[in-house]
Amino acid sequence: MKDEIKNKTVVMMATYNGSKGIIAQLESIRNQEVTPNYVVMRDDGSTDGTVEMVEEYIQTHQLSGWTIRRNEKNLGWRFNFRQLLMDGLATDANYFFFSDQDDEWYAFKMNRQLEVMASNESMQVLSGDYDVNVENYKYPRELDRSERISKYPREYNYVNHRHGWTFCMRRSLVALVSKHWKENYFLSHDNLFTSISGILETGYNLNESVGKHIRHENNASGHDYFSMRSSNERNLQELRMYIDFFDVVENVLSDLNRNDVTKVQDIKSFYQRRYKNAKEKKLLPILKQLVVDRRYYFGFTGMMRDIVFAFKK
Repeated sequence: MKDEIKNKTVVMMATYNGSKGIIAQLESIRNQEVTPNYVVMRDDGSTDGTVEMVEEYIQTHQLSGWTIRRNEKNLGWRFNFRQLLMDGLATDANYFFFSDQDDEWYAFKMNRQLEVMASNESMQVLSGDYDVNVENYKYPRELDRSERISKYPREYNYVNHRHGWTFCMRRSLVALVSKHWKENYFLSHDNLFTSISGILETGYNLNESVGKHIRHENNASGHDYFSMRSSNERNLQELRMYIDFFDVVENVLSDLNRNDVTKVQDIKSFYQRRYKNAKEKKLLPILKQLVVDRRYYFGFTGMMRDIVFAFKK
């Protein structure tokens, strides 16, 4: 094992009413081949005894560096993970791992990902494949799996390739992104780090299963999908999310003195215009936007969406 792998690690877990499955996940983390130096957890208002269960588990196994905190108010899973990043940065860890409360990690997960990261210093995010407890499951995005490691495609878009709990991330990127992720930015940690590392060409996927994803009705990722049936308010929230995302990307690229910052500024300006037109619901500016800004749309569906919501009450 290379010296770099001896650097410290932090696991960041968001909890909410997870009493049914959280012990199995805690066991899978505790029994990793590489013991995490820190496991920081934030509970978002559980009413089923999750916090007490975790506290008892920590005490029973005398787990130094493991903590769970209760949020003063319910943040929602997006902002809870944002706060967990701040908690992680308060440690001296070099490698950061997200964790959900109800999946299970294979014992080699951290060790294998750290080994891969150590062999490629330019790699800032390494996700992994996973097994699922349901049939006919599809990954968020299909990647080229002809090699052991796949590089994320470079897309100036808010996308995701794998769930955040499969990520291993370097502190440098976590610190840079967190610096610009403002408290009111309604963003998903998965998409944010997938997208930015893809743009920076530092994001990769390990085409091997690193754990088991447990699908059930309470999965956070399974709720609140945007569709043409969503409300006008939800449509505006979604467009606002893209503005916030590209604001983070713009600031990250600016800090790195990247030439493509102007490209991102143009895209952000497009979403600002799109948000304004959607909010004012004026058909003529929307139709003009479909022609003038056509190159900024990611397919025909986005264009249809603007027309549909222009007529929706």
